[in-house]
Order: sequence, then structure tokens, then C-alpha cells
Amino acid sequence: MLKTYTSWFVPISIAVTIIFAIMTFALSVVTLIIRAKVNKKYDRGKLNA
Repeated sequence: MLKTYTSWFVPISIAVTIIFAIMTFALSVVTLIIRAKVNKKYDRGKLNA
């Protein structure tokens, strides 16, 4: 019973960990891209002034 429990629990937990890591990485990249776009938008005003 215990062996069958771990045989499906371990791969699921590994998969969830990988998905969570990918989502965290993607969210960080998106945040940096948005921040860079916003900074560029406001920097244009500073350069013109």
C-alpha cells in the first residue's frame, strides 16, 4: 500500500514543484518586461525636458 502511494505521490509533487518554479520564473520575467516598458515611457519625458 505504501509503495503504491509513493509511486504516484513523488512524481506529482515533482511535477507541481517544476510547474511552480516555471510560473515563478515567468512571472518575474513579465514583471521585469513591464517595468522596463513603464520606465522607458517615463524616461522619454525626462529626456525631452
